Amino acid sequence: MRRVSVEKARVGMVLAREVHDWTGALIINADKALDDSHLPLLKRIGGREIVIHDERVGEVIVSPLIPEEVEGKAATLLRQILDGNRGVAIEKMSLDLASVDRVVRLMMQDIEHAFIGSLNLGGCLSLRNYDYIHGAKVTALSLLLGEKAGYSHDNLAKLGISAFLQNIGYVFMPQDMLANPGPLTEEQSKYLRKHPDFGYQILCRHEGFAPCIAQAIGQHHERWDGSGYPQGLKGEGISQFARIIAVADTYHALVSQRPWRRPLSPPEAATFISSYSGQLFDPTVVQILLRSVPFCPE
Repeated sequence: MRRVSVEKARVGMVLAREVHDWTGALIINADKALDDSHLPLLKRIGGREIVIHDERVGEVIVSPLIPEEVEGKAATLLRQILDGNRGVAIEKMSLDLASVDRVVRLMMQDIEHAFIGSLNLGGCLSLRNYDYIHGAKVTALSLLLGEKAGYSHDNLAKLGISAFLQNIGYVFMPQDMLANPGPLTEEQSKYLRKHPDFGYQILCRHEGFAPCIAQAIGQHHERWDGSGYPQGLKGEGISQFARIIAVADTYHALVSQRPWRRPLSPPEAATFISSYSGQLFDPTVVQILLRSVPFCPE
């Protein structure tokens, strides 16, 4: 098997793994030879890489951190939650804790059995549906980091729910502002920075969510040196969950296509995060990331 970026996919290459879209639906079967119709399709669905058969290369197992079907379920659920609560008063919002807990525990099962060798940890190359895909992938990576940090099963579930709902405060953000491909105005940027606090308020008003989940959502943009927002917390004054989510969130954002820049490769993203260890990010969490994730050039 060999990993190939979508940009380098060519007619005649034979897939070693299935290709799924962002909802987890099967698009192209394994062992299918790519033809002219597949190349634009691969770019349109927003994946970063494919895995192909190559007899010149030894058999190397390449695995997603979680199965595409589970990731798709998570992204679809997140879309339902965010889109279904836009413009709704806090006390009338429906967060469906049971469904969130269920999808997070599905992820946990896969993380516990994840093959740590050559993981597919690429980002999202599509600008469409980014917020939903991002939330699912950040949850998966946060769970991996929490598992490697030795979290109990209960705390791992709470961490996963926190990561999954980290941007629930987006329901109060104007859609045209979130979809704007250009730089935000100073006023828009200031308003966007309120989303962690909005998320905290939403979680505090809904029964069933542990206080530590609301706390993590409210603090996931705080930074180790106190330069984050909304409170300017620093060091160990920041929730442990929030410190993990901050690293996972930054990693996935860096390896994804954004309107203002190209996606970084996993090694480039690792270098960036490592360079800000002890400044923006908790050094312990950064070390767990670097020890746990295979940042091999693709």
